[in-house]
Amino acid sequence: MSNEYSNKPRAIFKWQTTLLPDQHLLQFMLLNPQECGQKYHYGYIQLEALGSRTRVTQVAYFDFFGVSIWVNYPFYGGMSYFLKYTASWEQQTILKLKEIYDK
Repeated sequence: MSNEYSNKPRAIFKWQTTLLPDQHLLQFMLLNPQECGQKYHYGYIQLEALGSRTRVTQVAYFDFFGVSIWVNYPFYGGMSYFLKYTASWEQQTILKLKEIYDK
């Protein structure tokens, strides 16, 4: 399965991820931003235990042509829609895989 982003269809996004388990942190950096139509793209995902729940915070820094329109576009295809869709997909995926890792 592959992902296509509308700003650069068919581009292969090459990510470097660094896990810091003791900090519950995943750092990421796009290694080929120019090939993907971006100036840069990096950030982190932080997990925090909240009782029986987990807070997930993602911080990303990126720049590409049209980014201000994408960030502020409130409908399908905008950043808010994309992030909600992605978070929902991730939640559904982990629920499907949960029983594999709950052993």
